[in-house]
Amino acid sequence: MLVKNAKPKKHEESPEHDYHFDEKTLIEIPVNTGSELDGVMIKDFPWPKGCLVVLVKRGSAEIIPNGKLILQGGDILTVLTSKKQSGENKMYLISKATSQKPLDKVSE
Repeated sequence: MLVKNAKPKKHEESPEHDYHFDEKTLIEIPVNTGSELDGVMIKDFPWPKGCLVVLVKRGSAEIIPNGKLILQGGDILTVLTSKKQSGENKMYLISKATSQKPLDKVSE
């Protein structure tokens, strides 16, 4: 039977379970040209646990992305994440979206 307003039980066997049940929030991340995210396919980037790219604004277009979308400088990412981890995740993603690629990756 379903119980109205029942809270889900936490899964004891999974140490990474918390983000599944936390309140969610959206964060926006602008991607700079030449940054570590510029030119990267979504599925190839090491996203923080519990992050999901739900929208990419590219100029006037709004793209619902899949893993094969290649990010470009000028994109604005909308990322769904747990509210508890949002500050940490936003700082990490902004650092990757604004920092320049290492020299060995620029030449590839």
